Amino acid sequence: MSDVLVIGAGPGGLLSSHALLKKGFNVSIYEEHSNVGLPKHCSGLVSSYVVNSLGPLARDQVLSKFTEYRVRVIEKGLIHDQLILSFREPVYLIDRVGFEASLREAVESYGGKLRLRTRVTEARVDEGLLRTKEGWAGGDLIIVSEGALRTIVRKSQVCDVSEALIGPQALVRLGRVSDTVEVITFPPLGVNGFGWVIPVDDKHVVVGLVTNSKAAGRLLKYIVHKVAGELSPSDVAVREFFGGLVPVDKPCRELLGSKHIVVGDAASIVKPLTKGGLYPLVKEVEALETSLRGEHIDIDLFNARFGETLRLLNTQHATLKAIRRLGGYHNLVKLAVKLGLREIKLMDYDRLVSLPAVS
Repeated sequence: MSDVLVIGAGPGGLLSSHALLKKGFNVSIYEEHSNVGLPKHCSGLVSSYVVNSLGPLARDQVLSKFTEYRVRVIEKGLIHDQLILSFREPVYLIDRVGFEASLREAVESYGGKLRLRTRVTEARVDEGLLRTKEGWAGGDLIIVSEGALRTIVRKSQVCDVSEALIGPQALVRLGRVSDTVEVITFPPLGVNGFGWVIPVDDKHVVVGLVTNSKAAGRLLKYIVHKVAGELSPSDVAVREFFGGLVPVDKPCRELLGSKHIVVGDAASIVKPLTKGGLYPLVKEVEALETSLRGEHIDIDLFNARFGETLRLLNTQHATLKAIRRLGGYHNLVKLAVKLGLREIKLMDYDRLVSLPAVS
């Protein structure tokens, strides 16, 4: 195996390409958009593990860091503080557009060929073939990293695709900005849904949510209104809207085949509880890199290396199922408060391992 074809120039495609290029493979990346990192999809919150693993690629894009989240609920039109989530290691906000631009620069510095405005319309992943407007192209390995839309994955039937949440976000200028991340729950977001407010600088926040409601845009505007509170309309301005889909299916049963590997959101490699995707993606790329044996990938070794992460994700899926039965995040927070909890200390942001809660 020497020629690799990559579908998608998001973080999954670029990180995978970077790992293989460093090992001497020939890599061509097909990206349907005209720019890497745009349109923007993600807010940019990542764990210490991600920043430390990616080194300067992520560290140079850090905007701020947080050691706690404040959990708030909206009830009867009012917003109330409820819980504090505190972390042993900081959670970082990175510039996602800048991060992906730095990944592109690293990939191209190793000789990766990036084909922008080139949409893959079909792929025969078991044969190492893909088709664009220029016709068919073949390689020894296809990396499917098309993101949460999962069109190729669905057509190729390499993964089960059934459910995705809507994740609209907005960059908002406020007259005053909190110094910590806020997590927001209220019933209209549904059993899967929650919102967030992330300080970007002393004047701007990112307000976002995930939900399966068709009224996602209206719900986002409502949260912005509640976060703004009593501020004068002249102190509040939406600078931009962005976002995308968030897969909530279980990970693909077979990520790696003889001629293909599915990575990141395309493989539903997303933390079910927080909806973050970079940590499991980094773990998947690390497993890929350590499983290379010359020009071949040791499938058994890859499965062994990545198995722990898959077990973590499946455990979180089981936990999410229990939260759904309870009625969703909103009811979970209300139950925690009813039990007298005021702070929960998390030892591991990715695994959500906690110390005894403090009342």
